[in-house]
Amino acid sequence: MRHTTIFICAILSLATASCVKKAYIFKGSEITSITNTTPATAPGVPPPSPTYSIQTQEVSGGKKAKITQKQNYLLLKFDNAPTFSGTPILQTVNSVTDPDKRALAANTYYFPSDINPGTATKTKLTYFTSQFSLQTLAVALRIRKAINVNGTQFPLLTESNVNVGLAPGWKFSINTFNAAKAKTNQYSFTPGVFLSLSATQLDNTNTLNPTISKTQKVPSFTSGLYGMFGFNTVNIGFVCGTDKPFGDPSLDKTWIYNGKFWYGIAVGLSLIK
Repeated sequence: MRHTTIFICAILSLATASCVKKAYIFKGSEITSITNTTPATAPGVPPPSPTYSIQTQEVSGGKKAKITQKQNYLLLKFDNAPTFSGTPILQTVNSVTDPDKRALAANTYYFPSDINPGTATKTKLTYFTSQFSLQTLAVALRIRKAINVNGTQFPLLTESNVNVGLAPGWKFSINTFNAAKAKTNQYSFTPGVFLSLSATQLDNTNTLNPTISKTQKVPSFTSGLYGMFGFNTVNIGFVCGTDKPFGDPSLDKTWIYNGKFWYGIAVGLSLIK
């Protein structure tokens, strides 16, 4: 119980930390800033009409930033001030209606640019993320290799019974934000571990000393490793693991596949994108 509690607390802590998405912004990405350039006036003098300078530039080197999506654009809060290359695109306007753009904090930019639509042409931003992942994982196919037990040969066995469990891991993703659709598509690879409860069928084909003649199902604990390829929240990949029946100690020796590795194919659904 103590180890289970620690495991659950660790998952919850990592899940909470992953809610703050840090991204790696690639070289050449186009980002925009807004600066209030309204001149100051002396006391008693009517204030002039407000002016804002909008500046769009290309990042000259990769940088880390926290990304927040705001409807049809992204806010990017950089850890350190980014450096730029090329000639910036500038525009001066008298009003900025969006409050988040009007009051950008230090080292904060947005994408896409809204300077003279058509001048700044990039409508997609691609960035890299690495974060804790939690998904439900269903093992759709198990393959157990042929084994020899005390001179009795058991052939390779393929099983298609499905069992579902939780699978924490670490996700590496390439994300592309499409401003025209206000949508982010994500391609990912996630390695990790999975845990589940399942029902194991025992019969005369997989038991020995003694052989169980009447088919029965017993609860078992499944654990293993996985590597999943994903698109948005849907994942498919390879798994390997072991099954351990519980409830009856005699099954440790009776079931020939107890604790032996199998490999297979799994599908998953991300609980944290």
